[in-house]
Amino acid sequence: MQLAILIFIIVPLLTSLNLQGVNAYWKPKAGLTWNWVLGDNPNKINFKKGEYDVIDIDLFNADGKTIQYLHDIDIKVICYFSAGTYEPFRKESSGMRMVEGLVRTKMKDWEENWLDFRVEAIKPFMIERLDLAKEKGCDGIEFDNVDAFTNVKWKDRLTAKDQLQYNRWLAQEAHARDLSAGLKNCLELVKELVDDYDFAINEQCSDYYECQDYHTFLKKDKAVFAAFYGLVTDKKFMNKVCRQMKHLNISAIIKDPDEELHYDYLRFDEKIHCSEIDSDSPPSSSDIKKKNKKKTKNFQSDRKIDL
Repeated sequence: MQLAILIFIIVPLLTSLNLQGVNAYWKPKAGLTWNWVLGDNPNKINFKKGEYDVIDIDLFNADGKTIQYLHDIDIKVICYFSAGTYEPFRKESSGMRMVEGLVRTKMKDWEENWLDFRVEAIKPFMIERLDLAKEKGCDGIEFDNVDAFTNVKWKDRLTAKDQLQYNRWLAQEAHARDLSAGLKNCLELVKELVDDYDFAINEQCSDYYECQDYHTFLKKDKAVFAAFYGLVTDKKFMNKVCRQMKHLNISAIIKDPDEELHYDYLRFDEKIHCSEIDSDSPPSSSDIKKKNKKKTKNFQSDRKIDL
C-alpha cells in the first residue's frame, strides 16, 4: 500500500519535471530591442546594461566569457553562422571542400560558395556549429543563407520542398539543444516555416516592399528583427522605411551603409523618425516594380515551387 502511494506521488512529479524541460529554449517576443554586430570583435566591445534586449554576434568571433557577461547584464545572445554557404576564410569550413558535391557555385556578391544541402554530409558540419553555440552559451541562432533555392541555377535544381526540409531540420537541431531558431530572409517560405522558427531576421525589407510579409510571425507574437542601411538625413530613404514600417511591431535598427555591420546603430522609432513623413502614402511605382522584379528573379519558370 505504501509503495502504491509512493508511486502515485513520484510519477506525476517526474512527469511534471520532464514537461518543464520541454521547449525550454528562448522564445523572443515581438518588440524586443536589438543590435546586430558582425563587423566588430564582440570580445572587445564595452557592452552596457539596458542598451537593448538582444545582441546578434558572430558565433566564431565570440568567446564564452563575453556571452556570459552579456547574460549577466540581461542581454540575450543570438549567434550568427551561415548554414548555406562555404566560407573559405573560416578554418573550420575547410573540410567541406573534401565532400564531393557539397560546395557548389560562387555567390554573386560575396566570396562564398553555395552549399548543396541535399548532400547528407552537410549535417555533421552544422551539428558541430550548433554544439559550439550550445557550449558557448548562445540563446538563439541566426541561420544565414537558407534561401539557396531562389538564388542558384543548377541543372539538378533545388526546389522549395528541398529548402523546407533542410530549414526545418536546422530548426529541429537547434531546439534539441535548447537554442531558439531564427529564420534569415527567405521570405518565400515565411508562411510555411512560421511554426518551425522562433524569430525572423531581415535586411532591407523596405527595399522590396516586403516588411508586411512578416505578419505571420507578428500575429504569433514572434520577434522580427530588421536592419535598414541608410541615413536618417536621407528623406527619400526614411520615407520608404516609414511607409513600410507603419504600425508594424518589428524591431528595427538603421545602420550606416558605408560600414560592415559595426557596433554603431540607430534604433528605429516610428513616432520619432516618421512624425513629419506621410506614411499613409501608397507605395511608389518604382517600389512595386522592384518587388515584382525580385519575384520574377526568384520564381523563374524553370524553378517551379512544389511544396
